[in-house]
Amino acid sequence: MARQRLIRQYNETGDWVSVTWVTEQKMAYPL
Repeated sequence: MARQRLIRQYNETGDWVSVTWVTEQKMAYPL
């Protein structure tokens, strides 16, 4: 089972707006 990593994305103001759990397989693609 693939481990999961926490991905955080900045909005235009530079604040954390979204937190998404993705598998390492999806980590291979740019977010």
